Amino acid sequence: MAAKASGRLLREPSQPFSGNAAAPPYRYRHSGPVLVCGNAWCLDEDFAAARAIRPGAAVIAVNGASARVKADFLYSYHFMNFRRKGWLARQAGNFGPGRQAGNLGPCRQAGNLGPCRFSVHSTAAKSEAEQASRAHSAPWVDYWWREARGQGTSAWCAVKLARLLGFDEIILCGVPLAPGPYADGRMARDFNRPRILERYRAGIAGDQAWHEGVASMSGWTRDFFGEPRR
Repeated sequence: MAAKASGRLLREPSQPFSGNAAAPPYRYRHSGPVLVCGNAWCLDEDFAAARAIRPGAAVIAVNGASARVKADFLYSYHFMNFRRKGWLARQAGNFGPGRQAGNLGPCRQAGNLGPCRFSVHSTAAKSEAEQASRAHSAPWVDYWWREARGQGTSAWCAVKLARLLGFDEIILCGVPLAPGPYADGRMARDFNRPRILERYRAGIAGDQAWHEGVASMSGWTRDFFGEPRR
């Protein structure tokens, strides 16, 4: 049976998945398109345009995008900010409860004992001792992924998460990797510093093993990866 998510039906994963890349193991493998949503000024426009061409796509909200788009998965490299910056509470408060395919356990994110609509993901530490510390300090994170790391911002790490989850078409929304503010108008300092911005771009450009199937709705990432097929 399919599970409702983001205002449409999200297909139940049909293939068992060993989850070797995640702790605890992620039990399912997804397929099809996913929208990876960053938090740049163009998010709302990008998301609406992507929804128009991929109305059934799953959604991964990255960092502050959790407050603006209804998501099936939340991701941040900065796992403590899920609570410190209220991303979990705002996702649940703005978009309500429900169940997300593949996350069949009790809901830990907001202290609710009911079923979850979305699951929370972050990057695992390289050492077992450090990862044990992370898991202890951030019990709201459902899955920790060893390979969801890199030099191209949290959104690029979320692209890797999308691929590890099994999605084969990854569309970036609100990830222009260009100078400008966040979606709420606050200044995005790192993205207005040319040296840092070029480092992010170089990290993505050099990470060629993860390029396949990626497209973007705007900015430098659209120029680099191209637009999604229509």
